[in-house]
Formats: sequence, C-alpha cells, structure tokens
Amino acid sequence: PGGRFSAGGPPPPAAKWYTLYDAKESDKNAEGEPYGEILLAAYIDEEYLEHMHHQPKKPLNLGQLELDVFRVWDVPEQSANDVFVVAKYGPWWTRLPTRANVEGPEREARYDSRFLFPALDLHVPVIVAAFAGEGDTPRLLGKIKVPIAALGTNERYFKVVDLGSVDANGAIALGGKMDVALTYKRDVENADSSFDLLKQYLKPTCSDKWYLNPIPEQEQAKVAKRHKELVVYSLTVAANPPVRDAVAREMLDFARHEFNARVIQTSIARLQCVVGEGLEIVHAIDAVFSWRNPFITAFVQMVLFFMINSPKVFVPGCLFLLGAVPLATFPTRRKRALAQIATDMDVSVGKLPPHLELLLNGDSLTNEQMKALEKDAAKRASADAAAEAARARAEAEKAAAAKKEEDDAVAAILADADAESEADSDDEQDQGPKVAGSLNPFTSLMRQYEELTAMITSIQAAMDNVATVLEQILGVLSWREPRVTFFAMCFLMLSSVGYYGGQTFVEMALRFARSVGTNAVVASRSENTRVGKAVAATVDFYEFVWRAYLERPYDATVAFVDETTESFRAFFLHVWGLFTLKAILKASRLLVSLYMLYALRHPAILPDQSAQFKSASKSVEVDEAAEAKKKAEAEAAAAAEAEAPSSAESAAPEKKKSRAELEAEAERERRRAARAAKKEARRKQKEKEEAEKKAKAAGASAIDRRPPAPLNAFSRIPSRGYQIL
Repeated sequence: PGGRFSAGGPPPPAAKWYTLYDAKESDKNAEGEPYGEILLAAYIDEEYLEHMHHQPKKPLNLGQLELDVFRVWDVPEQSANDVFVVAKYGPWWTRLPTRANVEGPEREARYDSRFLFPALDLHVPVIVAAFAGEGDTPRLLGKIKVPIAALGTNERYFKVVDLGSVDANGAIALGGKMDVALTYKRDVENADSSFDLLKQYLKPTCSDKWYLNPIPEQEQAKVAKRHKELVVYSLTVAANPPVRDAVAREMLDFARHEFNARVIQTSIARLQCVVGEGLEIVHAIDAVFSWRNPFITAFVQMVLFFMINSPKVFVPGCLFLLGAVPLATFPTRRKRALAQIATDMDVSVGKLPPHLELLLNGDSLTNEQMKALEKDAAKRASADAAAEAARARAEAEKAAAAKKEEDDAVAAILADADAESEADSDDEQDQGPKVAGSLNPFTSLMRQYEELTAMITSIQAAMDNVATVLEQILGVLSWREPRVTFFAMCFLMLSSVGYYGGQTFVEMALRFARSVGTNAVVASRSENTRVGKAVAATVDFYEFVWRAYLERPYDATVAFVDETTESFRAFFLHVWGLFTLKAILKASRLLVSLYMLYALRHPAILPDQSAQFKSASKSVEVDEAAEAKKKAEAEAAAAAEAEAPSSAESAAPEKKKSRAELEAEAERERRRAARAAKKEARRKQKEKEEAEKKAKAAGASAIDRRPPAPLNAFSRIPSRGYQIL
C-alpha cells in the first residue's frame, strides 16, 4: 500500500504481512528455514511535514515582512565577477539579477530592490546570501539569517552587514559588505491580528502529530534531511528558472544534517559564550557591590537591608528587581536587534568573541597562545609515550615468540571445529542474507562507519540543542525577542505588585475586623445609651438561649469531636506505620502497572485526540492458507534434517579416532549446543516482538507530548544559531 494521507482525507491503509526474500528472491536460507514476514503499512503522512512546508491551510494575519537589498560592495577582487543575491523566506525564493562586472572605487553591485513577504511563524528566518560566479559551484560571499522574532513591530532596521564564508581550511574568508534593511509591519490596532499573533505564540512550533505520535529522534533528523533533499531536487529540476544545487544546499544549511567537525566546534563555542555571558552577569553584580559607584552600592544595600528586615516585601521585591532588568536595558533593545542582523564570524569557526575571550581566558594568554602551549605539552607526552611503547613492544615480541608454538598446536585441534562452525552458523541477526554479504566484503565496515557517523551527528545535534536552550533562557530578559521579553517584564512586575497588594489587602481586612469588634465591645460597656441597652438585652437573651438549649449539645459535640479526633489520630498513626519501604515499593509497582494499562488502553476506551493516530491499523490481514503451508514445509524440512545425520552415521565405517579428533568433536558439540540455545532465545524474542507488533497494529494510545503554551513562546526566542555560518 502507498499514497499520501493528511488530516481530513481518507484513512491510511491497514497493515499487512509481507514475506521476506533474499537477493536470489528466495524466502528460505540454505538450511531451508524461512526468513519470516514483516508487518507493514507504507504511506506518506503529510501531517508530519506541515511545519516544514511553512504553508498552513488556514494562514493567520500576522502582518508582513519587508526586505530591502540595496547593494553588495567592497567585494574582493578575485570575486568581482558575476555577483548575485538570493533571498529566501519560508517557501518563497527569489534571485536578484547577476552583475557581470563589479567595478568602481567601492566595487559595488547595486540592486535597490524591495521584497514583501506575508509573515509566517515568527521563528522562521529570512535568509539573504550573496554569491559570486556562474558555474555549478559559485562561491559564497556571505549570508545572514534573521527571524522576525528578533525585530520590533513597525520598526525599520538598516544594517551594513559584513560578509564572510568558511574556506576549505576552516578559516573565515571575507566577502565584502551588504546594505540591507528589514521591517516587520503589523496593524497593532487590529484586534484580529493581535489575537492571531497571540495564538501563534501559544501554538507548538511543529505539527501536532510530531508530538502525539512521535518517531525516534534519529528518524526525525532523517525526515528533516530528506525533506531538504526533496526541496533541493525541486529547485534544481522543477523550478523555473532552476536554482543551482550548491546554492540551494547553502541556503538550507544542509551541512548541519551531515557529519561536520566544525558544527561541534561551534556548539562548544556557543556553550562557552553562554558561560561567558553568565560571568558577565556575575561581574555586573560584583560591580554593583564593589563601591565603584558609592551611590548605587549604598542604595542597593539599603534596599537589601529593608527587604531582609521586612519579610512582607522580600518576595515581591525579588520579582520586581528581576522584572526591572529588562526595564533597565530597554534603551538598548534596538542595538540588540541590529546585533542579530549579522553573522558571528568568530563562533562560526569555533572561536570566542574578543570580549568573551578576554573574560574567560584572562589578559595574559590568548586562545591561540593557549593552544600552542597545549600542543607543546602534547608533543612531550607523545615522546614519553613512544619510549614506553618501544620498551613494551620489545617485551611483547619476546613473549609472542614463546607462545607461538603453543598457539599452533591449539589451532590444529580447533581447525575442523571452526570450519564447521562457519558453515553451520545461522546467526541471522549478525550476518543477514549470506548472498549479499559474500558479494560485498565491505558491508560490515560500511555499516560500522554509518553507525559511527550517525552517532557523531546525533551528538552534534544534541550539543546544538543544549546551546540553543541555554541561549533562549538568557534571552528571556535580554530583548532577543522583544515581545516575549516585554510580557515577561510585565508579568514579573505585575506579579510583585499583585503579591504585595494581596498581602496588604488581607492585613487591612483583618485590621478592619479587629477595629469593628473593638468598637462593638466599647459600645456594649456603655449601658446608658440606647445602643448599650440593646447590646445588654441581646447578651442576656443569648445567655438564656445558651444555657437552655445550646450548652448541652455543644458539650456533647465537643466530646464527640475529641474522641473522633483521637480515633483518627490513632488510625493514621497505625496506617503510617504500615508505610514501610516494602509497602511503598509494592504500591509504586501497582501505580506503574495501572498507568501502563491506561497508557496502553484500546482507542475505544476513554478515547482522546491522540487515539485517532493509532486507530488506523486495527485490522491485520494474514493469509491463513499460506501460513499452514509454510508451517508444513518447515516441519518436513526439520524431519529430513533429523534423518540425515542417522543415515550418514550408518553408512560411514567405524574407525579409531585420535585424541585431537575427539577434542575437536567435543568442541563442535559444545558449539552446536550454544548455537541451539542462542537460536531458541532468538525465537522467543521474535515471538515477543511479534506479539507487541500485533498489539500495536490493533491500536494503542499515545501520550500527549505537546509542550505547554508558555514553552511554545519560549521556543521562539532567537538563539545564536541563526548567526552561525
């Protein structure tokens, strides 16, 4: 089965069993054992790719992005021919005309072009890149990636961007300068547009199915890579005019999905930058308390003294001071936005910016000097290791010569057993189809290489994700995303005011109740007034009612409450004594098992939104006749195999065997038993996996892994990753 399926369309096909064949189109191996079957339901699920297409079915009114490209100038002389600019935003690509000769004192290619794009999700970046050359692989002069989230609303940002690219040696090659301007326009007075923007911020960055029916992380990376491959193919073949393969891959950052040592270096540099920015905050706090400015230090100490001695204002004060951080840096928000319209040349090659380099490594040594010292230390260590290795090698050669004779004797005894073990081996899990392995002796080596590259790629992706999260945490209060920072500032300050106001309101209510009670008591003591006489009459009436009707029920209720309280206290103490470690473990296992039953329930039981993603393959079609035929063939093959050894033994003449032959046969029987035990364990494991597959095909629920709304807004904060080449 195949096809494309999306929300609102026909349901995906039911899962079916398919027979496995080898390269000779045979369903059995040399021993007559079938390879088995596999349960498949093959189709293309478009819902997994919705967030990659950037083409929502119901687009929101989020405004528009205005991009102005004025000129590319100060181009290097070796790249002064055939300069062109490519811009991309979401699914839209545009290419400016090629300037054949870049001449003049400034060597500029002028365009003065403006592009208008409807705003998509605000974390989607606009990419502008300049290239030189008309061949299949034009040289990249430089590029910038700027998400709309980094821009203020209805503010124009003009920037002269320094262009650069990474050459073959891993160094930055300067490519000139580019004048650009970015503006995010939105009608702030339109309530519908504001509501759509809020809804977009609270919405997950990926499609719902990416969370409700997740696939492994490595497979997610493969899906993203394959999607970019399809985009590159569409641009190079189906687009009119076509886009060169090298240009499309550069615009899509295709190298991030492949093994790239530089990506790991940039991730490490980003983590160091996070640490450096944290140290800058620590140094700023130290500067406040270091009496460099006596007025500020004295004021802060007075505030802290007041907060410590007034517990009522401690929590509100901390919230207010935390919210005052973005308020104090509010004048620098435009400067911070302009800083994001650039490429970080240092971090792109694994280095630190100069100010962070000085902060982390000190004044005495630069990063290059420290690397030189590390190289000298490594050379000395390698020389010592070489001398030690030479001595150990001489001793090893002497011991190897003595042991060689013993090894030859053992090898002669086990030669026959090893040959039979290789011939009779049925380790399907390790060898796979024997024909394919015999045709390509490098299959195992290639598989190991692919596993190694996949592991390194996953490590670099994990490091990149960690650096992104840490940068977003620092960006909450640093105006990297103006809208998120503004709401965070308002929330912190309003929370501090609300907390303090709630405390004050409760105190005033208690004070008012106390004053009213005091006035009532004073008035009751004055019996000459009408109010006093009324209070005295009320008190006398209450005492009569109390003695006649309420005192005995009250005493009985108090006695009952005391006895009940004592009984409950004794009961709870007894119950608490039952909570031993053994009982807690049993209760934990019970809760885990109950949750497992709930998580693996049938979609018809307590259905929810995620159940529909698992209910598509409820029916499993199996050919019963084919199953019975294959079972009969397997039994016949097993019977023939059992009869073969007995007939061979009867036909062979008896002869006296040597000691080496007896030892070889004993070793062979031991290996046969080990293979039989391993085969039986593998069969049981297959049966267990088969049962799990059938249960999954019948339908099972999925845990809702969609992140909560505040984290969706947090994930849209731009990170330094947008500024990396």
